[in-house]
Amino acid sequence: MGSDSHHQCDDCDGSCDCHDSEGNAGAPMSQQFDDETRIAIQEIQMLEQNFEQLLQQKHLFTMESSETDLALKEIEKAEGDLFKIVGGQVVIKTSKEKLTADLNHKKEIIDLRMKSIESQEKEFSDRMEDLRKQIMSKISPRE
Repeated sequence: MGSDSHHQCDDCDGSCDCHDSEGNAGAPMSQQFDDETRIAIQEIQMLEQNFEQLLQQKHLFTMESSETDLALKEIEKAEGDLFKIVGGQVVIKTSKEKLTADLNHKKEIIDLRMKSIESQEKEFSDRMEDLRKQIMSKISPRE
């Protein structure tokens, strides 16, 4: 197979050390660890994916919050008739007070969602750290 010391492996779904340079199987990762460690590794992988999704949601909410803040500032400066877009297709006339109240309500909802996401972020981070410690304690040589 050449001088590459890694081999594509179906057991590991990628490049791994469970085969030698000739492609001969050693112990696949699924057999190197006990069930508890394998489950912990899988849980970390799942948590990392969920954590990434949370970060994407947080980014979107942060952008939406900034846009809402900007809109509120513009409304404050505005004089005369104000309009808002409803459903992406309809423009209706509204009062400054009503529009400000609607945007402030939207901002409150965004802030609540952000707090929820931040709470989940902390839970995920703490759980991933606990799992990493658990895994490392099993695979690292003890002194």
